[in-house]
Amino acid sequence: MKTILQIALSTLFATLAFHAEALPPSPVGPATVSLTATFQATTEDLIKSSTNHSTTTTNSSYLYKSTTTNLTISSPDILNLLANSFNTNFPAGAKLVLRGSSGFYVFFVSDSTGTNLLLNVSSVLSMTRVTVVYSGQGRLMVKSTSATSTVSGNDTESNTVYAKIGYDDSTLTTGDGTTTTFELAGVLTSKYSRNFSNNNVTDNVTLNVGGGGTIRGVPNGVIQGTIKCKLAGQQAVV
Repeated sequence: MKTILQIALSTLFATLAFHAEALPPSPVGPATVSLTATFQATTEDLIKSSTNHSTTTTNSSYLYKSTTTNLTISSPDILNLLANSFNTNFPAGAKLVLRGSSGFYVFFVSDSTGTNLLLNVSSVLSMTRVTVVYSGQGRLMVKSTSATSTVSGNDTESNTVYAKIGYDDSTLTTGDGTTTTFELAGVLTSKYSRNFSNNNVTDNVTLNVGGGGTIRGVPNGVIQGTIKCKLAGQQAVV
């Protein structure tokens, strides 16, 4: 279905006026990050020991304990990580946003409006669509005259994606000298809707992930949680 629609739309809109931009229109929305990283704090530390003797035996007892520490990672925390990675400061109210649709998404930092994009951070924080399956239905209607062509209809889909998120600033000179390198993977669900008459798109995304790595020089963290985003805006005709 996707290939047929893309070919049809590309052919139809080739005859319409379209102004190229450095960044073609694409839905954008603030990303809500809710992650927890668990690190090893102590490993089998001896807490208490005792030894009892009798005429025939010696009994020894050892009490040991391993502990963990948890780190909560929210959207502002990711912004702080990115500011450290790029050795910069973002303006007050800056937001972590996703841009794209249908499983293809790129992380940006925007200003407080959520629409003016300041920095493409995909060189450090990336999302990769590995496998995707589509389910949905679309209706594309075309009205043509000798002078113009117009389209109408809509496309509604539920997309299920196996996706990976990578964070790697190991090649950069970070603000505090520490580096962050982790990889997450999980299932992304996308509820996608497109109006063909104006190319307005909404895309509700939920990604449940798990993985691990190093955060600001602290290794061996196990990371899990969710990333959610509601994207809206015009979709470029491709």
